[in-house]
Amino acid sequence: MEEQHSQEKLHSHTHLMRAVFIAIDMTESMHITDLKPSRFGVTVEMIRRLIKRMRDITPLCKFMIAKVENELCKPLSNFNFSENTLI
Repeated sequence: MEEQHSQEKLHSHTHLMRAVFIAIDMTESMHITDLKPSRFGVTVEMIRRLIKRMRDITPLCKFMIAKVENELCKPLSNFNFSENTLI
């Protein structure tokens, strides 16, 4: 009975809609190559992985990406469900 309750709880979370806002640092420090290929390149790959993982857990998850530069946050996308149009 307890296992069935856990399965139902897990299944119910896959039907929740979530909105995730991702802000990317676009300052000069993101071009430093202490990480390969660069901090920016690693950030993009990690965002791709996050989106894929969130999609696996919650298919109704939508994302918005913005860049932070010169103390301003500017949207790069609207909230949407398509991974391909985000990155």
